[in-house]
Amino acid sequence: MTTRSHRVVRAPVSLANRAVTALFAGCAMAILAALAPLGAVIFLRDHAIGLLDLYASFTHWGLAVSVLAAATGFACGADRTIVLSHHLLLTARPRDALLTTGLWSVLLLCAAASALLS
Repeated sequence: MTTRSHRVVRAPVSLANRAVTALFAGCAMAILAALAPLGAVIFLRDHAIGLLDLYASFTHWGLAVSVLAAATGFACGADRTIVLSHHLLLTARPRDALLTTGLWSVLLLCAAASALLS
């Protein structure tokens, strides 16, 4: 990305960039989804036992979330995927509340759908 007198000129996203971004995004989301039960147990202590039933269907929603992240990474490319991940991890500045809420809603819908299917 270069600037030319107040205009931003963006290079097209290559197929290799899309493929690598899809791989990284899918793997990163799989790792985050796998570590979520551990985080719930550590931070919620005794109250997390009820949440562990949700993770019985992890193979369904963990796979769905990973595939969704990989598809998003492929569609958006590295730069935009990084921006989305900042909103998902609540570290984005400036914060876009609508985008953050939308991303978290999609994740919760994946978890709810897989809980209903199992």
